[in-house]
Amino acid sequence: MRIFLLILVFIFDSFASDWLMLQGTDPKIIKKDGIKVKNTIFTPQLWGFAQLRAEKNYSDTYEKNGINKTGFAYVTPNLKRQNQIQITRARLGLRGTLNDDNTINYFTLTDFAYNGIHEPTGETQHTYITDASLTFRYIPAVNIRVGLMKYPGSEEGLQARFASPFINFTQMSNFLLLEKTPKDSTITNDTFVGKADRSIGAFRDTGVMLFDHFSIDDDWSFTYGAMLGNGSGLQWNNENNGHFTGYGYLSIDRSFHKGKGYDHEDFKTYVWYQDGKRALEGSTELFQRTRYGAGLRYYKSGLRVEAEYTRAEGMVFSGVRDSNPISGDMDWNYSIEAGRHNKAYGYYLSSAYEFYPKVEAMLRYDELDNLTNSALKEREFRTTTLGLTYHFDGSTRVDLNYLIRDAKAPKNSAAQVVMDKIDNVISLQLTYKFGLRL
Repeated sequence: MRIFLLILVFIFDSFASDWLMLQGTDPKIIKKDGIKVKNTIFTPQLWGFAQLRAEKNYSDTYEKNGINKTGFAYVTPNLKRQNQIQITRARLGLRGTLNDDNTINYFTLTDFAYNGIHEPTGETQHTYITDASLTFRYIPAVNIRVGLMKYPGSEEGLQARFASPFINFTQMSNFLLLEKTPKDSTITNDTFVGKADRSIGAFRDTGVMLFDHFSIDDDWSFTYGAMLGNGSGLQWNNENNGHFTGYGYLSIDRSFHKGKGYDHEDFKTYVWYQDGKRALEGSTELFQRTRYGAGLRYYKSGLRVEAEYTRAEGMVFSGVRDSNPISGDMDWNYSIEAGRHNKAYGYYLSSAYEFYPKVEAMLRYDELDNLTNSALKEREFRTTTLGLTYHFDGSTRVDLNYLIRDAKAPKNSAAQVVMDKIDNVISLQLTYKFGLRL
């Protein structure tokens, strides 16, 4: 067993932080006893991770006529309490190769925790499979991956959640990229307000992806990805009247030839684009949803710097709304602005530094300017995250994050009364991982 685990380390440390390759393929060549050999390991590779989180939200709550206006004041996913301890991820997966030539790879992952996949705004979903795909590697320069998988796009979405020292997603990702779908909606001028129809999108889709990684020389390489998907998130079927969503991705990487996997020292820059149409319950119209962005990362000698920028056009998530007029009893709904004219943008800048063995300090600033096309509905969010991490062994660690939050309704004084209630959040999370070393 010990020899088998050592081989797994060699297998999955052979790529840099190239998430398309890490998640979609098994290397054809591995190192065993210091010698490069052909990868012929057929034993399914069991792996997984769990995250236990304690969180307290210091925001003030605000009700008007029994309607709670401050969904941001509660702990996700059910938005019922301002402090809570919960298992936020409990994932178990199998991956490996199916033949001697390592030309067919598989990747599966399940989740059984309490999060936006299972309890979006308190609406129970029975979604347990988050990834299930096969990759065919018969054509030079083209790997073909089919099934349910992470689509090529934002680095914050592509990277493994157990690898990130930041506990919460940025507001940019939460509003613009983590897709949410309402049902039984009240519809007013392309504003859809309804209960969660399904799990959050979780940066995933079902479809076909073409991708590969190429070395330009000893230092430089690039990766491409192109996918056609249902645009239905974790749902297997296409509910968008047969219309598909297209995804494109390109990254260029300069290796510093030190470290492995997520801790590989390199400079990486990337661009991505996605576009598709969505059908929403209660309307016969198809709504456009377009996202695109760019980013970079630098990691060397214990210093990690990352930045990413995203623009959104068309369908935009605008928050949650309470529909229960009984004071203290919330019934949360998604609010979606579906019109093609909607626009938003967001970005983040982050840094982390290992200033002492196994101890890492982090700083991240993220900004979201949502619905910039509407004076009434525009909202600006600014969040500064301070963090500290202690690594027990690789990704098995404890993270402490403190979020300093501010929000504005720049042209709506009535909404600003609500925005003034937002306050800081403190989170403590224990991550335990076994199996693969990414």
